[in-house]
Amino acid sequence: MKVSITTGSITATTSRVQAIATPINGTGGWYGAIDNAIYEIADEYYHQVPRQRLEAVGLNHGEVIVVKRTPDFTHRGNFDDVIFVVDRLRSPLNEVVYAALAAAKQVGYKSIAMPVMRTGRMAGRVEKSYEEVIRQIKLGFDRIMAEGNWDVEIQIVVYNDPETKRMLEEVFA
Repeated sequence: MKVSITTGSITATTSRVQAIATPINGTGGWYGAIDNAIYEIADEYYHQVPRQRLEAVGLNHGEVIVVKRTPDFTHRGNFDDVIFVVDRLRSPLNEVVYAALAAAKQVGYKSIAMPVMRTGRMAGRVEKSYEEVIRQIKLGFDRIMAEGNWDVEIQIVVYNDPETKRMLEEVFA
């Protein structure tokens, strides 16, 4: 596993990735920064699948929904698919990170990007500090690696926060 820390918008990461892995709430109120960035690039394309599932049977905490881009759908983003993990803030972040990584590994992705989760609007709701968020992200990574080697490049994308980027670089050095 190769991990790099990048900055900017997750939909325009420095190099193309096969998928973005991101949490999504279970209520359909998808107006956070990552959701907005995905909407900007692809309108409802990626969110329509979890929305249909929400309306049909609901969304459960920890559930993973992989939405693949079909060959006939184009957008200007630097990604193809989206891995949504339903996060109702009921468990430590490492479980959400692990669920995203396990799904990516199962699908066979070789490159993914993920945001620094549970920051912004979700900051402090479960993990009380950015240091704890970073520790939880690392625990999720460690857990997937304990299951065996995985040839993947993962970009952790930090949006406009040099201190968080520095802390991540220290942890993932």
